[in-house]
Amino acid sequence: MIHYTETQMHEDHLKWTSDRAMWRDDLRAWEEETSQAMADIQRLQTALAEHEQALETHAAAIRAYEQGESGRAHAWVESKLESNDEARQGLSNVHASDRQHHQKLLAAHDAIKHRHREALAHLRNLLKAASQLAPKLRID
Repeated sequence: MIHYTETQMHEDHLKWTSDRAMWRDDLRAWEEETSQAMADIQRLQTALAEHEQALETHAAAIRAYEQGESGRAHAWVESKLESNDEARQGLSNVHASDRQHHQKLLAAHDAIKHRHREALAHLRNLLKAASQLAPKLRID
């Protein structure tokens, strides 16, 4: 049986008290870091949901543009068949705004494509790294 002197026991207890204080400080810091990470994940989820909504809005704009363009193309053919110069002139006038609208959609689409690809590439890398680290976060 091992016998400890009073001095040894006192030193051990002082060390243990110091260790416990350090552990509490570490835990407080880790809890704050974890809370911050959770808040960051929530902000990312919000940003992804907003991005998804923007994609849906852009898709709807494209569908509306396609439908309008299809209707005007059909009207153009009809005006030619009927030799309706007035209708063709009206459609020709609308064509200028169609060109502007097309350019606007093209620019928006290119901007969305660029931001989407860049953001998702970074996100995939982060998620891959995070998924590899996730098992290490488990406390058994």
